[in-house]
Amino acid sequence: MKVKINVIKFIIVCIFVVSALFAFVGCGAHEHTFSDKWSSDSVEHWRDSNCGHAEITDEGTHDFDEYGNCSVCGYRKPHTEHTLKYYEYKSADCTAAGYEEHYECTECGRYFSDEDGVHPISFDSVLIKATGHSFDNKLSHDETHHYYAAQCGHDLAKDKEEHTFIGGECRICLYRPGYEDVYKDDIRYTLSEDGQSYYVSGEKINELKAVIIESEIDGKPVTEIGEQAFDNCAGLTGVVIPISVTVIREKAFEYCGRLSAVTFGNSVKVIESNAFLSCISIGSVFYTGTVADFCKIEFENTGANPVFYLGVPGLFGSSYGNLYIAGERIRDLVIPDGVIEIPDFAFNNYSNLDSVTLSDSVEHIGEDAFWGSGLASITFGTGLKTVGDSAFYLSNCESLAVNVKDLKSWCGISFGERCANPLENAFKEKSDEPYPFPRVLSKDNIALYIDGKKPSGEPTLPSGIKGIPAFTFKNSDITSVVIPDGVEKIGDGAFFKCGKLEQVEIADSVTTVGDYAFYECQKLTAIPSGSGVTEVGDYAFFNCIQSKNALTDLAVDNGIKTIGSFAYSGNTARKITIPASVENMDNYAFYGVSWVNAIEVDPQNAIYKSEDNCLIDKTTGTLINGSTNSVIPSDGSIKAIGDYAFTFCDLTDGFTIPQGVESIGEYAFRGNSHLTTLVVPDGVTTIGKGAFENCGKLTNLTLPDSITRMPDLGNFYLSFDDDVKAELYEDGALYIGNHLIDARQVGEDYVIKSGTLTVGDEAFSRLAKSVVLPDSVVYFGPNAFEYMYALVTVKLGKGLTEISDYAFVSCSALETVYLSNSVVKLGKNLFSNCKNLSTLYFDGTVAEWNEIEKADDWNSLKSFTVQCSNGKVEIN
Repeated sequence: MKVKINVIKFIIVCIFVVSALFAFVGCGAHEHTFSDKWSSDSVEHWRDSNCGHAEITDEGTHDFDEYGNCSVCGYRKPHTEHTLKYYEYKSADCTAAGYEEHYECTECGRYFSDEDGVHPISFDSVLIKATGHSFDNKLSHDETHHYYAAQCGHDLAKDKEEHTFIGGECRICLYRPGYEDVYKDDIRYTLSEDGQSYYVSGEKINELKAVIIESEIDGKPVTEIGEQAFDNCAGLTGVVIPISVTVIREKAFEYCGRLSAVTFGNSVKVIESNAFLSCISIGSVFYTGTVADFCKIEFENTGANPVFYLGVPGLFGSSYGNLYIAGERIRDLVIPDGVIEIPDFAFNNYSNLDSVTLSDSVEHIGEDAFWGSGLASITFGTGLKTVGDSAFYLSNCESLAVNVKDLKSWCGISFGERCANPLENAFKEKSDEPYPFPRVLSKDNIALYIDGKKPSGEPTLPSGIKGIPAFTFKNSDITSVVIPDGVEKIGDGAFFKCGKLEQVEIADSVTTVGDYAFYECQKLTAIPSGSGVTEVGDYAFFNCIQSKNALTDLAVDNGIKTIGSFAYSGNTARKITIPASVENMDNYAFYGVSWVNAIEVDPQNAIYKSEDNCLIDKTTGTLINGSTNSVIPSDGSIKAIGDYAFTFCDLTDGFTIPQGVESIGEYAFRGNSHLTTLVVPDGVTTIGKGAFENCGKLTNLTLPDSITRMPDLGNFYLSFDDDVKAELYEDGALYIGNHLIDARQVGEDYVIKSGTLTVGDEAFSRLAKSVVLPDSVVYFGPNAFEYMYALVTVKLGKGLTEISDYAFVSCSALETVYLSNSVVKLGKNLFSNCKNLSTLYFDGTVAEWNEIEKADDWNSLKSFTVQCSNGKVEIN
């Protein structure tokens, strides 16, 4: 160790000696030179050598004058206290200098950066020099001169010179007086403002057919197709856009209805809004660049991309139109490596597109990118992060394979709305009245394939994911699944109709179970639950438990706050239990839960309660759900019986509706086939559509005069046998109290009996020729007179104040309408398809007629006369 230390010392000594020799040799013997500037301290001054040596010259003591300035070097003698003046920041402009924030001593004139005068500075360090005038870098011109105009707001011009014209053009600024527009082959080209290029600004005549745009005019490139350049060019059939064009402006080819072929290249970077709007005949689009180039175009909307019209049906037989890129017809599109984004609307509505394969470099797919295309196969790369709204909305999609390399890359994609996720094409809803829930149409041949296979068995979800995308395992053969910790949402339809799924374990991190998440997973032995779940979406557990012995108590997990529409519908349970945590629950959450004979709500729940096996919204007094054993509280707390509240509850005689109820919802008692007697108490004002649908034995129904809205009670009376009808029907019509329910069997002319208050939907025969409503009628159902093809005359009494939308739609024989001056409001399309209507007799003055509130389209294209008590009004 000692030897090593001595060696190190020796090396250090050698380095020192060598450095000294270099210093000596570097300087050598020479005559020193000295600086022109003085150096100083508080006592003396001197000049330093220029060569970096220690020699100095002219050393001397300061000679101060009466102001404390050295007469030799200018050094200012410091004084003990400065009198400082503050200068705030002042910006410089074109002509005047400015300065930074600083302080100045009013006695000695020195400058400081701080208010204590401790840190002296030079004025040069705070000085901001005047900027001087700035000028454009492009020439401007008037009729006689060209120049560079000032940018700084001053009325100045630099290098102003008279034009030098050669061939009608200034050779300096390219100004062309009298030559702004040039026509070639009846196409107008206009010189741009800077004189450097041309753009297509229009056509000279409207009979152009096949057009080839010039790439240059007078040696200058044609760079744009201008706004509305060819709009409404009726004869245009084809256009070739040269490689010089970079922009196609707004509405450039809109309404060119015969345009069938468009050719453009990779120079085009932007196609503005509606550039090809309504070019419905486009059958071929030729793009001379590559697929990667095409993915760099910015399309501002659907109408900007000519490709959209390749998918317009009925113009090209069954084949539709075709896109050609680099001479190849595109059917199976491969997005190459290096492309990061597929732009909005890129392949929008291209029906001949069969498949898309994305490289791993693609990170984003734009809005509507593949909307309406004919895709049967999609392969995503591992780099995909986001997909825009409606990117894969595929109309009439019958078969679709969505291929991914692994679940982790799939679960890492953030999808937008409206079929951004292509698997959402597997799901459609169709209204199926009178049921409140739609019929779900699902296609089994639209599915996710992971590494070439449909998921099955017990798939392992990757760690680190935040959610399971919509319909990931739709119609798959998985049997059990564990939702790992970290997942926050089970996406809509994630396990849609997984018919073999028996067990589900949900991590505590999951807060949301999406719409249709476990829709009709009928092998489940229990409703999946997780302690962290706070929201259950629409139809989340719809029709999951079918065996009537499998589920005794349908208990909502404690912690759940929101329950969507039909979330637990269709499950066979004996009892429903709702915890205190539930704050927001759709009225249809438990619709159609069979076999229920008990409903319990935690007494601590602030919104809902259970009483006598009724589920009640305390805040509104609405009875949401009932059961076979329900007894409606008679304390006056129940104000409304909700839609479908007692549907299929198998109620029997003895069930009563108490006083205090004001409304009965749609289909409230639907399907109670054993109910023969029911009294609707006085005070009820509204009964919803189909309230007693399929109550085939309900022969003893009492309706009070308080009812003012009752569109259609349902078809319960249609199943009455002849003996019952003979007993209940009056002259072929069924009245219940003062309410007309059915008059379909009456003759051609029918006068409703006096005292009648309401008339139900579709109450009359389609063969009726005239109907008279007495003054007592205050309401008729919205469909009461629709499609009465034989109706010639209708007289409406004084009790009516409003006529609902479409009241007489398609009454094609209708000629005369009598209307009282009590009416204050007329709905829309009242007389649509009433082609024979000639006169409306109004029992009031012209002024009163004009005061009636009328929907904008109340008359719906019919001309007739309104005959008032003091004159006529012609309606056109």
